[in-house]
Amino acid sequence: MKRFLFFLFLFPLAWATEWKLRIPTDILATGGAGIAADDKTGLLFMNPAVYAIQANRHFLLGSLGGGANFSLFDLYQVYNHLATNNNDIATLTPDMWRSLASLGLYTSLIGPLYLGYMGDRIGIVLFNDFRIFVRQKASPILPYFEWKSYLDIGLQMGVGFSLPDVSFLPRQSRLYGGLSVKLINRFQYTDDRLSILELMDKVNSLFSFQSGFLMGQALGSDLGLLYKQDKWRVGLVIRDWFTTSFQWVAYDARFQVISNNAGITTWWPSVDVGISYHLGNILSRYLLGNIILYADLVNITDWRENGWLKTRFGIEGRILEFIIARAGLYKGYPTLGVGLDLPLLKIHITYYTEELGTVPGAAPLPILTAETQLIF
Repeated sequence: MKRFLFFLFLFPLAWATEWKLRIPTDILATGGAGIAADDKTGLLFMNPAVYAIQANRHFLLGSLGGGANFSLFDLYQVYNHLATNNNDIATLTPDMWRSLASLGLYTSLIGPLYLGYMGDRIGIVLFNDFRIFVRQKASPILPYFEWKSYLDIGLQMGVGFSLPDVSFLPRQSRLYGGLSVKLINRFQYTDDRLSILELMDKVNSLFSFQSGFLMGQALGSDLGLLYKQDKWRVGLVIRDWFTTSFQWVAYDARFQVISNNAGITTWWPSVDVGISYHLGNILSRYLLGNIILYADLVNITDWRENGWLKTRFGIEGRILEFIIARAGLYKGYPTLGVGLDLPLLKIHITYYTEELGTVPGAAPLPILTAETQLIF
């Protein structure tokens, strides 16, 4: 029972790359590119201008899914070994030390909240999202971990609208705009330097309420544009255009306040751009049809970030009209995915790689994720 409680509490407590944007599982499969897409319900997280062009009404009833990499089992083996050997790290085997020395850990839980409505140029969705990242770092004596996590419960609302015709644009083209407002409740725990010697003491202190977590709320907003002409789409999004700030309150595990002023985190405005092209059918609509190409460039105003980490490329097509094959390039790494587009039920499975370092190849973390949505 004690081991079970350890993992139950550990899972909400680890994360090493800050997630500002909930990228839907199907869009991750196309390399994370979706700024200029217009045919997916999950695009409300990508470009608010999509509200203006949703032809059909959609009711979102729920979502359930998750993701993980393959270090979870290695971590459990190390913990189980320590727990049965009085927390004596001298008993760790060479293989266990090697697994710790190269540890990159990820797990996530998507849903069960995903409730809302899209249609009539408006949209609203209540969702929750849970992510964990752990990154091992080298040290002259013992390795240590960059250990952070978040749990979000969010409400996003938006409206889309058609913009007046612009004289220098082709007659058949259209320009749309959108505005979304997001209210995020975030629970967060971070430890930038957690050594293997401190790990068991940290767990014990958490259960004895000697340390805790942060909780904060933030109100943000995104602005989006989408240009359509024949088979082309071009999108632009200004995220957090009036900044989004979390004022943190520290709590212990009993939800008793430790500090009402535990710091501030601010998301500054950023700009994303994207383009897509509807190639159409290659073989036939049943064998390989509705081929779409995507390309995005994110956070283009921040020149400190490596260019490959900003790029997104993707392609998708339909087989037998209800099977969707996807592939792409996300932060310099290939992605693969498959989707089932059934009445009421959407299933997405994606394999991709998250980069925890500053350049591609520095600290890659391969991830497998799946999501099931109920939509009608």
